[in-house]
Amino acid sequence: MNLDIGHGLTQKLCIKGSGVDPRNSPKELSDLEARTSFLTNGRNIECSSALCRMNIDRLALGEVPLDAPVRRLVFISNQSDAPVFFNWSGLNECVSVVPCKGKIEGSAQRTVVVEFKAPSAGGSAVHNVDLHCEVTSESDQITYLANLHAWNMEKKRQKEEFTITDKHRKPKQVNHFYFPSNEGTFFDDA
Repeated sequence: MNLDIGHGLTQKLCIKGSGVDPRNSPKELSDLEARTSFLTNGRNIECSSALCRMNIDRLALGEVPLDAPVRRLVFISNQSDAPVFFNWSGLNECVSVVPCKGKIEGSAQRTVVVEFKAPSAGGSAVHNVDLHCEVTSESDQITYLANLHAWNMEKKRQKEEFTITDKHRKPKQVNHFYFPSNEGTFFDDA
């Protein structure tokens, strides 16, 4: 999983696992163990200027029985004093994250549950899933939403307004009169 921290900084969290077929011989199972021994849970990346950090960079689930869910806890820590928003993407039928989006207050921590479930339809397989957790500071989010609203209002204004630029003909001037006794009806004097 890539944890997008902002300002071009990312942090990776890898989830790797493989299906297990109990019909395999013990030698095949030990060979699989030897090939995946480098897949351990742990942290490899340290970034002190990041908004958030995770307690682990990758999850090694090892041998996972088909159709059996395996869950792990991941802790996201807000290293800043300001609130941040997080949003997970890249989820599929094998992997889910709960909650997949939310808010973390300044200097606080949030626990998420990562669940992996290998489908039995395709048989045994090796799975390597890349998930992304985008983290945005609350002030950046507010600025973005304000700019988006202003852009939408300008787009609407440009769609509804127009200017007549015909130099040969002048537009007819229309005066509107408002009569309060007629419940706000406008009349033309043309």
